Amino acid sequence: MKASSIKRPSSRARRRPGSQVSLAEHVYESFKRDIISGVYKPGEALSENILGKRYATSRTPVREAAVRLERENLVRIVPKKGYFVKLISVSELNELYEYRALIECGAAELAAAKNHDADLLQELASAAAVKYEVGNRASYARFIEADTAFHVGIARLAGNQLLIDAVADLRAHMERILYAAINVGDYSEVLTREHAAICDAIKKRDRDAARTLMLGHVMKSREKLLQLM
Repeated sequence: MKASSIKRPSSRARRRPGSQVSLAEHVYESFKRDIISGVYKPGEALSENILGKRYATSRTPVREAAVRLERENLVRIVPKKGYFVKLISVSELNELYEYRALIECGAAELAAAKNHDADLLQELASAAAVKYEVGNRASYARFIEADTAFHVGIARLAGNQLLIDAVADLRAHMERILYAAINVGDYSEVLTREHAAICDAIKKRDRDAARTLMLGHVMKSREKLLQLM
């Protein structure tokens, strides 16, 4: 998952609420969610037959979904052997976090500099406050969802669509890593405090503090995950 290979999916892939979803899009979204949430493990081999049965479809939508996920660096296609869930090496994890630090520190600084939308700020504060219970997968899934809302919310406050897209695309890889780290320990209180501090710096329009706090947050997250590898 090298920084240079983290590709932004087409905006067409982001469907609007209430829009109809084609079979191919449904298979793609379901396949991607299963990789991210750990239904399929890193390195696991998957055949078109297995995937077709799971998603109740023919081979063609499965093949189309796999090609898209290969572009997003979540799947590796090996001709005549099938599909393999991408592994994440230590070097790739480090590169991902370097890229994340550049993008998200910039987003936090820009969010602090912009005029603020009160509703967006409230959404950010609500997402920042979500915690999880150790051993409770459902609460951990809710935390991951809120964590994504928090980080994407900062990019939304920055008011830059390119940043929003970049952070949103990064979250697919981050959610996958977070699901894999479900048993790493109880960091709920620490993470919510870090989120609250970043949120407070943005509210106070303190650009330097917002950038510095986000950098510390990202780097601490990397150190925790490196303990697993």
